[in-house]
Amino acid sequence: MSSAFLTSAYVEAVNPSVFEVVAQESLMNTLKPAFDKIMQVVANASPRYLSFLHTFRDEIYLLLNSSLQLHYLNLFSSSFSENFYGLERKPVSSDKLSLRASYLCLVLVPYMKRKLDRLFEKFREDTADGLLYENKYLNTVRSAFVSAYPF
Repeated sequence: MSSAFLTSAYVEAVNPSVFEVVAQESLMNTLKPAFDKIMQVVANASPRYLSFLHTFRDEIYLLLNSSLQLHYLNLFSSSFSENFYGLERKPVSSDKLSLRASYLCLVLVPYMKRKLDRLFEKFREDTADGLLYENKYLNTVRSAFVSAYPF
């Protein structure tokens, strides 16, 4: 049998290829924009009753993504996108600790980053427009955040 006809069904790879890692990252990065677009379309279908879907899209996505990722982490020891491409996480320490760390990195860190990015954009626009709070302390905190955030 020639090696040109061997597929991943016959050969069990120890390490994932770069293409598999990039593909699973790309899938992960497209889930949120696709969800946002769906929420926008649904909210625009009946703005009077469904506008809250677009308003709270980040929190709804957090709940749905949390349940999806926890399900896949518990069942397959991998995230949704990793499992889609046949990748698996190998825990270094106890299962509970690695599950919590994986959940934190998959769900909570991206959520917090999105929130901080939006806050940064709002503060930067307010600063550029010259909008000031009545409290000087809040103005100082805002300007410090705008100058320091994008690390």
